[in-house]
Amino acid sequence: MNRILTFISIGFLIFSCEPQDLGSPSEPCTLNCSEWEECDTRQINQNDWFGPREWYCNNVFEKYFARHFNTSQTIVDNNGTVISTHNSIKVNVGFPSNNIITLNLGLYPYDNFIQIYFIDPDSGLFNIPNQSFSATNIHTNVYIEGAGSFVENGSSPYYTLEINASYEYEGNNYHIHIIGTDG
Repeated sequence: MNRILTFISIGFLIFSCEPQDLGSPSEPCTLNCSEWEECDTRQINQNDWFGPREWYCNNVFEKYFARHFNTSQTIVDNNGTVISTHNSIKVNVGFPSNNIITLNLGLYPYDNFIQIYFIDPDSGLFNIPNQSFSATNIHTNVYIEGAGSFVENGSSPYYTLEINASYEYEGNNYHIHIIGTDG
């Protein structure tokens, strides 16, 4: 009977204590993060899992970094004729800098880098300002301009990437639509 009372007392003691996150900073974040950053915590010493943490400004677009999207693409000329469709186009997302991310649009082993500019920190909408990139698969420069979005797929950790852009190649204008998911 004494053992049962001892276990009940210990259990009551454990469950009546307020849980505390020993690793979180004790003070609220007072950093002056930019529009493209949010206050977040990280370990001060990465080798000490239960050690103290500190506040830092984390880029809000880091959630898109290092994702690999399996997409399909459709290219249409000015007359509305479908020029080509491709499935399994890989789109790789680079590390963000402020509101800018570099995307690699390409069929392996080709690299076609474009920069996208997010219009705000929350919506996932971005613009592709008029820019030239070296289309390595056709060995020439291509001028591209457009817009797109990253949309979270419900409560899953995956996103859908959609790009609508116009581009110029050898004096002709085309429209490209790319859509795909990373999950």
